[in-house]
Formats: sequence, structure tokens, C-alpha cells
Amino acid sequence: MAETQSNKERIGDLLRKPAALVMNRVPKATLSRFHIMCDEEHFCSDRGMLLKYLIDFHDGIIPSGIEHLEMELLALREQIELLKASKQEPSKKEIIRTMLNGRRIEQNGNTK
Repeated sequence: MAETQSNKERIGDLLRKPAALVMNRVPKATLSRFHIMCDEEHFCSDRGMLLKYLIDFHDGIIPSGIEHLEMELLALREQIELLKASKQEPSKKEIIRTMLNGRRIEQNGNTK
């Protein structure tokens, strides 16, 4: 019974203390960037608020990130289709060949 009480006391002590942020298996570059962001004036070394900001950013941006790209691709495809439709084949103008003296040369090579 004494052990149970001491475990309950330990749990109570842990709940009363502010939670520490422990990060394991974080790449060095990512951890370095995290600390740089944390030291910025906006967060004032408050790692908890930085973590909250990053999670809010992830929840707000990442799930809908692909949707806006897909919409842009669709709009670009529509513009390409419009350009293809409006593109007119260049009219085949008859090329008139002449000799230096002004005589016309027909396509089959005869002169007029």
C-alpha cells in the first residue's frame, strides 16, 4: 500500500510540474533549425509555443496543400486547351518564285 501511495504522489508531482520537451532521434540540421526558430523574438525561447505553431501550421497548410496545386494544374490545362483551340494553322500561302528577269517559276519547275 505504501508503494501505491508513493506512485500516486509521483504521478501528482509530475502532473504539477511543467512538462519538459524531450526530443529524440531528430536530425541535427532539423534540431538546429528548431532552436534557431525558438530563439526568434516571436517565440522568446518558448519551445512549447513553437511546437504549437508548427502543429497549427501543419494542420492548416499541409492537408490542403495539394488541393490548391491540383486546382492550379487544372486551370493551366484549361488555358493550354484554349490556346490549342484558338491556335489557327498558318495559312498555306502560295510561294511565288521568280527569276531575276521577273519570270515566274512554277512548282513543277516550268517557267511562265
